[in-house]
Amino acid sequence: MLQRIGKKRILICLIGLVLFIACAIAIVFLTPAPSSNNLTEEIAYYSINKPNLRLSVAIVSEEETNVYVFGHNGKSLKDNDKEYELGQLTQIFTGAITARGVLNGDLSLDEEVGYVLPLPENAYDPTVRELVTNTSAYSNLVPDNIGTMQNPYSNFSDFNVLMTMSDFEPDSEPPYISSPSSFGVAVLGTFLGDLYNSSPYTVLNDFVHLDLGLRDTFVSTAAQKIRPGYLWKMTDAYIPSVGLSSTISDMASYVRMIRFGDIDYLNATITPLTEVNEDKNIGFFWNISKDGSVISYSGETAHYASCVYMVNNENGGAVVVLSNYPNDKYGSVDDIAQMILTNGS
Repeated sequence: MLQRIGKKRILICLIGLVLFIACAIAIVFLTPAPSSNNLTEEIAYYSINKPNLRLSVAIVSEEETNVYVFGHNGKSLKDNDKEYELGQLTQIFTGAITARGVLNGDLSLDEEVGYVLPLPENAYDPTVRELVTNTSAYSNLVPDNIGTMQNPYSNFSDFNVLMTMSDFEPDSEPPYISSPSSFGVAVLGTFLGDLYNSSPYTVLNDFVHLDLGLRDTFVSTAAQKIRPGYLWKMTDAYIPSVGLSSTISDMASYVRMIRFGDIDYLNATITPLTEVNEDKNIGFFWNISKDGSVISYSGETAHYASCVYMVNNENGGAVVVLSNYPNDKYGSVDDIAQMILTNGS
């Protein structure tokens, strides 16, 4: 009988321990993060659990650009040459290449990409407009044979894109909802490569360096192993979607060209192309508020987060935020950018 009582006590203790652990986990993961009305507090909270943080913020006005860099616990840092993966923010460069092609008469927004790409006769054939506004049927498509352990988007060539397009069947009827599609951008990159008799990597690389003059914006290839970010092959079709890395200085320069410059195709990228819903339009990948006052785009990888927000009025500027940590429950780069715009910091 004593043995039975001992076993019961042990069982009760074990159940109690399990319940305690479960409650502790629930408290950690279900308790909402405290909101902050102060930018300093927001950055301090965002950085509290990130010991190797490098958070770069650029505030761009017509007159000047101010750059701030923060580390663990919101500590102010001086070095602003850190390189960051841009993730999907790469797409605002691919969108600019597309806008340039439209203004130059090289392509039409409402022509199907099959006039350049060798697709079977009955294959689904999206328009350039659908691809650049994320309104194609590819929203949920993730090919099975994509990725490596080092890079989840690598090892997938233009040939793989064409084979996937040839076999693809939409699961609904048009019009399709606007939903980000990395594969859709890979299709657009393949289209641009074939249109200019080149490769997606070369078209993007030449545009960034030769047309824009951004020396510290790049694709990490085998020759650049010491640089951060996913390692790419030059034949990877997803480079135009998620392949670029950059610095806060280069990104601030690019945003200045768009917001305050006089390059016609860059100005065109932030004009609405398609209505998404009652609150948002979309341009050449850019999200545009219905009244046109706020224009934004964001990107994220397994290790980085990035965003650009622009205020589109007479006195409005822009904010770029780059982080070497992904967004989490402690906050996001978008939270920080929006707070700067809201508070006018």
